[in-house]
Amino acid sequence: MKPEKSETKESLARPLLNSFDQEFPPGERLPRKMEVLIVQEYLDDTATARTYVNGAPMGNPLNDNSYVDDGYRFHDIFHLGYAAVLGWSPVLRSLMNLRRKSNPEVLTREDGRNAQMIEEAIAALVFSQAEGHNFWEGAAAIGGDLLVQITRMTRRLEVAQRPPSKWEEAIFLGFESWRKIRKMGGGALIVDLDRRTMQVQK
Repeated sequence: MKPEKSETKESLARPLLNSFDQEFPPGERLPRKMEVLIVQEYLDDTATARTYVNGAPMGNPLNDNSYVDDGYRFHDIFHLGYAAVLGWSPVLRSLMNLRRKSNPEVLTREDGRNAQMIEEAIAALVFSQAEGHNFWEGAAAIGGDLLVQITRMTRRLEVAQRPPSKWEEAIFLGFESWRKIRKMGGGALIVDLDRRTMQVQK
């Protein structure tokens, strides 16, 4: 029996509207709203960035790890963009101690080290491509090859439910905020997972 149109639309929309952790305990869910502060500091004349989420420090200070000042020290913004649009970021879960420990299988396969490494690899891959495209400023679309590669890298993870168009949205959102924060040398953002938004505060 062919499903009604309304049922079809609902089934297609559900993976994009629901988070991956709504059925988990509160201490294992990404915050639906995050007030983020990124502070630029100098350690031994090296520019570093420290991120605070809802007032708590997240991870260690980051530097560019590069011979040139390329602003990669602010790349936590990319992970925040993935969380905002995709509802997914094993890296943030680890840094914020929000891994889904109540389900050992999910903890290992979705929140474990392998998933974190894949996300970090995606962030680095996209950044390397962005350098040759003015960091996506003014871009109307991202080349299909990059999105195909991301899809292949995540094919065995829960985020495979998200279509390439959502990855493109997450990447553009992340770089829009990254460009502003880099220009200001730090700043504040509001990340809203329910609205799928991330905004730099002036």
